[in-house]
Amino acid sequence: MQKRLSVIGLALVLTLVVWTVAAQDEPDIDSLVVVNTIETDLRGGPGATAGYLSPDGSLLAHNDGSSFCFYTLPDLAETSCTPFLENRRPQADSVIWSPDSRYLVFMDNDLLRMFRDSDIWIIDSADGSMTNLTEDDTFDVALMREPEGPVGLMDLSPQWVDDTTIAFIRYTYLEDEETYSTAELFTVSVDGGDATLLYSIPQSNGRLDMYYMGWRPYSNQYVVNIWQRNDEVDAYGLLMSQDGDTPVSVLASTDPTSRAANIQTITIAPNGESVLHYDGQMLGMGRPPTSPEDSVAMVTQFEDRATVLIDPERPAWEAGWAPDGQGMVYTVRSPQDEQSEGLYLTSAVGEPGHMILEGRFGGTTPYRQQPIQWASNNTILVTDGESQLVVVELGTE
Repeated sequence: MQKRLSVIGLALVLTLVVWTVAAQDEPDIDSLVVVNTIETDLRGGPGATAGYLSPDGSLLAHNDGSSFCFYTLPDLAETSCTPFLENRRPQADSVIWSPDSRYLVFMDNDLLRMFRDSDIWIIDSADGSMTNLTEDDTFDVALMREPEGPVGLMDLSPQWVDDTTIAFIRYTYLEDEETYSTAELFTVSVDGGDATLLYSIPQSNGRLDMYYMGWRPYSNQYVVNIWQRNDEVDAYGLLMSQDGDTPVSVLASTDPTSRAANIQTITIAPNGESVLHYDGQMLGMGRPPTSPEDSVAMVTQFEDRATVLIDPERPAWEAGWAPDGQGMVYTVRSPQDEQSEGLYLTSAVGEPGHMILEGRFGGTTPYRQQPIQWASNNTILVTDGESQLVVVELGTE
């Protein structure tokens, strides 16, 4: 018995040593500075171009409007390029890397702007192959006009549950009732096969009232937007579900001009404690905020349902989570104080950060519906003032 206790004690000591060494190896966000920038000839943002940094920071995927190309980092060596199929162009802001940095998931066709049926696809960075996981052999949807043929399943907002499982929002057309089902969450494997119903969302009224989702990988936690015009009281905001429970409201309003009614980006913190969201109306107008209270990017905390400023001293334009889920990277745009414009880091939401690069920087997709990407190897992907992709490498002095 004594020998067994000694072995357990030794194991605990070794575990503590490993944790201590790991903590020492991980630099504090407040001490991080730019040690290198990799400027590219690749564009992101305007038109249909976009860039995507893999979670481990080893690969850069680029959408040039007609194909997906993959590049290794930091040398930017091209590994493959795959042309898009006709009528199957990825919605550039829907593209998301898998947690293990192998696949990209996306929805084809821009349902919300073009009113064409969308399916869920993946592309394998290992060989550039693209696969439609939810093919329904139609482009027609019954939204703004009568369908001309069979109506497909509307599949939206793909998100990674784990390395090989994708969750997405689905609406099914009910022919007898000539309307769509309530919003349902389905999952599908990267290996294909039938999609599986995971949850029906009871707050949905079936009129395309939920179309953005964020899912925290390796968990059962998700957030969806709600946008409902009702006969009596409108409902806008965010709903969060933990461990499969019925979603609860974490941000709500009845005002169609409110922030809650104009959310277009949802990204849960890696620690699961809060969610980043953008005011899509303000971002779409392209007019920089005049005060921190008008920030495009804000965070809602799950515990107290409070929506807080990322930086109480400067207006945050776009943002992204640090790998630890506490800190953030964000951009500042301020017509009143152009010298404050730049790329910033903060170790905690609500605490003023420090500038790491001066200038005008932004996200890497056309509609800015993706957060700024911060990889586990402390690299960040942004666009500069000329819409060129820039890889920012962080370290300590």
